[in-house]
Amino acid sequence: TTLFRSPATVSKPVGGDKNGGTRMVKLRKMPRYYPTEDVPRKLLSHGKKPFCQHRRKLRPSITPGTVLILLNGRHRGKRVVFLKQLASGLLLATGPLVLNRIPLRRAHQKFVIATSTKIDISTVKIPKHLNDSYFKKKKLRKPKHQEGEIFDTEKDRKST
Repeated sequence: TTLFRSPATVSKPVGGDKNGGTRMVKLRKMPRYYPTEDVPRKLLSHGKKPFCQHRRKLRPSITPGTVLILLNGRHRGKRVVFLKQLASGLLLATGPLVLNRIPLRRAHQKFVIATSTKIDISTVKIPKHLNDSYFKKKKLRKPKHQEGEIFDTEKDRKST
């Protein structure tokens, strides 16, 4: 069982009558640039997962229908009803809008207080399209500039 090794050099023809005709050229050349300082490489830490693979644990006091008190954001101090937990781990909660003017909102469970009050929401149907991408901010489209309108920019309205 002999291993076949690829050659380290290759013979290449060289022009000119006094150059000998061929040269031996390395296949793997040495780097032209050497950094002045060694860049420290990140070590692969054992057992660490990226954020997208984390398990989303929900506090046991928070169940669908629990009345929560928001602690941050525009509606801090107001009571909302918890509907479900989203894939990112955030909580989907609503006022409802008709009662106390709080729309469907995402909230982190660190920034809510769970009360002992529970509301039966078994009859409420939560649409499938209410996920994290639904709540993401829409990026503004920059129009392609024609001649003469270099400084004109239009903001694209968020469609609801």
